[in-house]
Amino acid sequence: MASPCPVTLDSRTSRIYLNCYVPKLQTSAQVVAFLSDHLGYPFPSPALFRKLGERFRKAVASFAAEHHIPVVRFGKDDVGGKLDLMRPYLDRQASTGRPGVAAIGVAQEFQRVWTAYERQTSTGTPQWWFTKDDRRVSCYYFYLYDLDFGPAFVKMHLLPLPGQDLDQRPRVGQTPGPPRRHRFHRAVQRFCRHRRPASPAADL
Repeated sequence: MASPCPVTLDSRTSRIYLNCYVPKLQTSAQVVAFLSDHLGYPFPSPALFRKLGERFRKAVASFAAEHHIPVVRFGKDDVGGKLDLMRPYLDRQASTGRPGVAAIGVAQEFQRVWTAYERQTSTGTPQWWFTKDDRRVSCYYFYLYDLDFGPAFVKMHLLPLPGQDLDQRPRVGQTPGPPRRHRFHRAVQRFCRHRRPASPAADL
């Protein structure tokens, strides 16, 4: 029986989260192949994790210094309030009328990451066993502003490189742009088109 009154479903969201990952870095065999085949190291040692991490941190610091991007270190009391803390930087970037990285946040957080343990084979030869574990690592938050998409951030850390994106919808008084799907697509296109050739994650 049809309803006597029309029913309208109005869905409103304040933010959108997109979780991403590297498909070929999800098993121990893929990590070995990544270190040996992709990066060209003769022995897939866990010592390479530190080397890759240091390279990434230096690349981020160099990128921030070259483009005069503020780097903010989050404290333990900033959990849940990171966006409020970074709002002035996002507003400042928006006031320039140009898309770009507004600020970079750094935090120590527990994440599911790759680690390694040494074990002996049946012949007594030592070998490394790669597995995932919860460890406190440095997480980097790249807070961005796009003319169509608005404010967002990309969160990442090393191995296995999970990511998390946040999109903020227009605030009260702002004029909504084109449909969300097309705005997001154009924002990604602009990011890829203007991305520096030697990005911090180029070798990862």
